[in-house]
Amino acid sequence: MLTNNYNTPSIMLDVLEDDVRHDVGSSDYSATSLVLPPRLLQLKKRYGHQIIDDARDRWHLFLGSALHEYIEKKLKRKPDKYIVEHKITEFVNDRKVVAIPDAYELDTKTVYDHKSCTQWQWNSEHKLEYEQQLNINAWFLRQCGYHPERGALTMLTKDWTVSALHRMGPEAYPPNPMWVQDIPIWSEQEQEDFINARLDLHKECEEMSDEELPLCTDEDMWAQNTKWAVMAPGVYKAKKLAGSEQEAKEWIANSRLAKPNWYIEKRPGRRTRCEDYCPVKKFCSQYKEMSA
Repeated sequence: MLTNNYNTPSIMLDVLEDDVRHDVGSSDYSATSLVLPPRLLQLKKRYGHQIIDDARDRWHLFLGSALHEYIEKKLKRKPDKYIVEHKITEFVNDRKVVAIPDAYELDTKTVYDHKSCTQWQWNSEHKLEYEQQLNINAWFLRQCGYHPERGALTMLTKDWTVSALHRMGPEAYPPNPMWVQDIPIWSEQEQEDFINARLDLHKECEEMSDEELPLCTDEDMWAQNTKWAVMAPGVYKAKKLAGSEQEAKEWIANSRLAKPNWYIEKRPGRRTRCEDYCPVKKFCSQYKEMSA
C-alpha cells in the first residue's frame, strides 16, 4: 500500500505505485533475496501484503530502476557484445531460484551489476552483499554455458557535481560520476557452496516463528557507531572522524592545520537499514525491543 504524506505530485504516484522491476514469478528465492538477512526476508514473505510505505520513500528505488532500464535498453542494441537482463531459473536444494544478471560482456567474460550510489562510496570498500549477489549471478551464468572470469560494479553517482570536484579536488572526490569497481569472482565450487548454505539457512527459517528467527547482526542492520566529527564552519565534510571526544580533541591539538574556529560535532550511532530502509520493522520483535 502506498501513502502520500509528503505531497508527492500525482503524476509520480502513478509511476511509483508499482516498484517491482522484475517478476520472479513462482520462484521461491532470487539472487537478490538469497543474500538478505533471514529475519528480514522471512518477515517480508509473511507480511509483504501488509507493508505500507510512502511515495517519498520509493524515490531511491525509482532512481535505481530508471537507471537500470535505460542501461538495459542501450546495451540490448549490441547483442553480439552483451547478454543483458537474461532471466535464469534453476532448481537448487529443493527450491526454485531465479537470477537476472544486469549484464554479461562476452569478450571480456565480465559479469556486471549496476549500482546507483552517492559520491562518498568512491574509494570505499564494496558491501559484502554486492560481492555475494554478483557471484550468485556468475554461478547462474555458468549453468547457461558462460564462464565469468571478472566481476564488476558499474557505480553511477547520483549526487556528483562539477563544482564539488573543483572545490574538493580529484584526490578527495570522484573525477567522474561513473566508474567501475572490480569484484572478486569465486570458484564455481565456492559459489555453489555459498548458494546451498544460504538456501539451507532460509529453508530452516521458513519453519520458525517470528520470534525464533535469527537476530539481525550489526552488519545486517548497517550499524554505525557513535562518532565525533571535527568540523570547520561552512564545510560539510568532517576534517576527522574520531571514536571518542577525547580522540577528536587530541587530533585538533596535534594538527598543524587546525584553526581556532574548528569544533567537534557528536554524531550518534544508528542502525541505518533498520531505521531508514527496512520495510518490515513494524513486524520485527528485534526492532521493537531495540526501540523500547
